[in-house]
Amino acid sequence: FGSNCVNMGLVFWGASGLKEINERNINVSNAETIFGIFEYCYSLESLDLSMWNTSKVQNMGQVFYECHSLKTLNMSEAS
Repeated sequence: FGSNCVNMGLVFWGASGLKEINERNINVSNAETIFGIFEYCYSLESLDLSMWNTSKVQNMGQVFYECHSLKTLNMSEAS
């Protein structure tokens, strides 16, 4: 989802019980903001954002704010 969205900010904000997500189904290629997209996802443990195309994103503030359980983050090939 999200292929036509310009604002992906706060999409999962406050999803405190979210432990895992299939992030490959999230398309941010047209997003200009992903501000706080995972903010307050306290239980989220791992994310693989390596396939994300963030070339149009201008605001990435607080993307992982308060993600205390996040132990693995892969952004190795994100653009």
